[in-house]
Amino acid sequence: GEQRCRPSDAIVRTSWVVGVRGRSVVHVMIEKATNGGVVRFVDDQRGTFTASADLARALVALVRERAGGRWHVANTGVASWYDLAVEVGRCVGRPDDFATAIATSDLDPAPVVTRPAFSALDSSKFASAYGPMPSWNEALARVVRDRRLS
Repeated sequence: GEQRCRPSDAIVRTSWVVGVRGRSVVHVMIEKATNGGVVRFVDDQRGTFTASADLARALVALVRERAGGRWHVANTGVASWYDLAVEVGRCVGRPDDFATAIATSDLDPAPVVTRPAFSALDSSKFASAYGPMPSWNEALARVVRDRRLS
């Protein structure tokens, strides 16, 4: 699809998008942390988290400017799924034993799809044009807070 776009068209790539509404792996983390559960998440897959509210603000900026080209838009910093789980636990006041780090090879059942070990997006082009996105842990803390309030 991207190859059919004109240079004046905007293409936005993002990853690990989570919002307050709906159901996602982060929502499961929040529920487990709130209800006294524990979780195991991989620490050998790293990428970029994106809060849907931050993505929406970025899209509005790109539309208003009629910016063309390819844009990577994600919150700043790189994290693993385990890092996200630890941060969720911290946000709800859970002790350090809430999340346990595991390797992808330890998942049972094994994943159907092989995921890359590193899939972080470089959003520096967006940051240069519009300012940096908030950090992933700041954005995740907002999602956790707002999810718990809704």
